[in-house]
Amino acid sequence: MKSFSFAPRTMSRKIVAVIIITTLTATLTLIPALFFILRDGMRDQRQRHLAGVRHMVAQLIEENQRTVKNYAVLFATDRQLKDNLYYYAELAGEREHPANAVHHLRESFGLQHIELGDRQGRVVVDATRPARQDEDMSADPLVSKAMAGEVVVGIEPHQDGFLLKGVAPIYHDEGQLIGTITTGLALNNEFAAMIKGLSGAEIAIADRNGRIIAASLPALLGKTEPVNMAGFSQGGYQVMALPFVDIRQRPLGQVVIMIKDPLPAILRQATMAMISILLGISFLSIMATVFILRRVLAPIAELRAGAEKIGRGHFEHRLPVVDSDELGSLAEAFNSMAANLQHKRVVEEKLKHAERLASIGEFTAATAHELNNPIANIIGLIKVVRKDLPVDNPLVEDLDLLVKEASRCGAIVRDLLVYSRSSRPNLEAVDLNLLIQETILAVSPRYLKNKDIHLDFLPIAPDQARLVADPVQIGQVLSNLLINAAQAITGPGEITIRVTVERPDHLTVSIADTGCGILPEHLDKIFYPFFTTKKTGDGTGLGLAVCYTIIQSHNGSIEAIVRPGGGSVFTITLPREQP
Repeated sequence: MKSFSFAPRTMSRKIVAVIIITTLTATLTLIPALFFILRDGMRDQRQRHLAGVRHMVAQLIEENQRTVKNYAVLFATDRQLKDNLYYYAELAGEREHPANAVHHLRESFGLQHIELGDRQGRVVVDATRPARQDEDMSADPLVSKAMAGEVVVGIEPHQDGFLLKGVAPIYHDEGQLIGTITTGLALNNEFAAMIKGLSGAEIAIADRNGRIIAASLPALLGKTEPVNMAGFSQGGYQVMALPFVDIRQRPLGQVVIMIKDPLPAILRQATMAMISILLGISFLSIMATVFILRRVLAPIAELRAGAEKIGRGHFEHRLPVVDSDELGSLAEAFNSMAANLQHKRVVEEKLKHAERLASIGEFTAATAHELNNPIANIIGLIKVVRKDLPVDNPLVEDLDLLVKEASRCGAIVRDLLVYSRSSRPNLEAVDLNLLIQETILAVSPRYLKNKDIHLDFLPIAPDQARLVADPVQIGQVLSNLLINAAQAITGPGEITIRVTVERPDHLTVSIADTGCGILPEHLDKIFYPFFTTKKTGDGTGLGLAVCYTIIQSHNGSIEAIVRPGGGSVFTITLPREQP
């Protein structure tokens, strides 16, 4: 038998060259497509986050304005304050100075600013700056409106930021105007830190010239020169501003919202993962093709040599019987040539089929089929070849390894595609108790059978277990979570699956384990794509991201917590009906 070779102009060389070129072309096409899809999706998500924080800041400012206005109205009716102001301003201080009442109100209500003025607009008491006593504030637009009988609010510059001020007139019992009361809450470093704590975004408060008044970002504090906030967009931040004006609608400044942009790092990780997956598929495709060519083309070469001998007049030559197929049944020149043509036709069909499998094409709605079909057919062809080999053939172990690795690549690609573009659920009535039991039966033989793990399933009443969902997708989520729980337990342990009704129109499934648990700093990242704590080769970081995507497509929620004493709990909430 002649050996299989890649000599110039041989069929094997051409086929392998076509497969390599096709695979590389598909790889170079898919990577940019996936890159742009991930980039645009995350960019839109970050912009929505910025807009949400901006809306929250605007609401907080409005709420604080209502608060200082209500405080001003409330303090204007305080009996002690009114009497002290009246006797101090109108009767030359026959009673206690109103400063004590002002300080008492400030300490009781936790305001940053309280200011009491007389009816001429002069400052009687400033709780935070006593030196302002007798300062004429009659020209202040807020104070002048209050002296005219209005209750007004506005924003004004202050010593450590901007001040949300509420001003109300104070009337004596006979309806006589005796002064004004001003209350205030500051837009300062504390306000910026509070917003950061609520949203995770960095906050800067700048005046209309761009000078930073207050900030949550230490790098901005203490700057005396105007800062170009647009420069932070080039420094890894996404920026959005909320401008504000004074009572005369003149620009005063702006609240600048900055969110650190994780997009470049995530895209780098995603790109490396996609390159690794596609290169793995390419390698397996080439190896499987070489093996198939070795098995298929070598007998053809022998048939050609035999036909040439017969064509040269060696009619006594008999073709060797390699396998018990059409080739092995040939006994003379005509049958040899006929079988050769038939075999070449079969080979050509297999080669065309292999080329169609290797051509992946663009990343569209059919990408899952285009990626998974080559892997499935590779596995099928290997299994066909393996079936014809004796059990003790040394190639059997290599073929089993190829099947295992190809199946793993297929699972990885399916997870990636489910996350990148999840399919619409095929909804039907599902018995959640039964679906969980089927998942346990499917997972147990491989992940629980040989481990000292006690699994406890606490179902809900059968008449309450029905919901509308995609059983395949929800089964995949349950399977992923159950496998993760089993893998987290390294010794004896327990897994508890519980179905409950937290709300009448929803079902809740909790999967609790006594494994190694989740580090607190990882809790907010575990549903991110490509985030994994497993060693290389044991996971791609897509399993929980796929679970999150599937549950979101079912209008549900999924969350994880760390159990006291060790382990973790994953909780899924699903609506009974889908819109």
